[in-house]
Amino acid sequence: MVDKEKFFKKYPYRPLSQTGVTTIENIINHYDEDDGYRNLRQLAYVLATAFHESAATWNPSIREYGRGKGRKYGMPHDRTGQIYYGRGLCQLTWYYNYESFSRILGVDLINNPDLALEPRNSVDILMIGMRDGIFTRHKLNMYFDSDTTDWVGARRIINGMDRANLIASYAKAFYKGLDYKEEEIKSEEEEEIVNVQNPKKSLADAEAEIVNKVELNGKTVKP
Repeated sequence: MVDKEKFFKKYPYRPLSQTGVTTIENIINHYDEDDGYRNLRQLAYVLATAFHESAATWNPSIREYGRGKGRKYGMPHDRTGQIYYGRGLCQLTWYYNYESFSRILGVDLINNPDLALEPRNSVDILMIGMRDGIFTRHKLNMYFDSDTTDWVGARRIINGMDRANLIASYAKAFYKGLDYKEEEIKSEEEEEIVNVQNPKKSLADAEAEIVNKVELNGKTVKP
């Protein structure tokens, strides 16, 4: 369990609104309840992504500026008439991603893409997508496991290497503020805070192309 009180005391980017507090609490709660998350570096990078993609507002209902204008995904879909521009904490785009999360969450994002803006859905999309590599086939455990810490390369989970160094700096700052409750023992992976890029295994693109599976409430779902 993550000690939220300690984290908020160490929070590095003030001021922090009530929206920010609520969103961070929801992300940490998901982390604590999700057995697919293995270490605090993964959580720190999720927090950094949410912070960046929400333009530092932590608003789970944030919409893409311009609504996809000038981009292929910004055109109305030929079947539904909906526009699948970026929504939520991960800026979910493209019809196929909305289709995947409709199946995973059991929510009709195809006909009502604005459901991706609801706080619970926004957090679940972010955390399941990054955990299981749904957005780009790159996933958190490729960059943060027992022998790998790659703060910069992890940006491939969301959007190539766009602003990779900036987001890495956010993630390292958040990692310094994370801690377990005093009565619990840290895992071996978390004995030290690693503040440098330290990949020790191959992160070949071929690994990202493996068809992934998603676990939701104990059930395996194909995205």
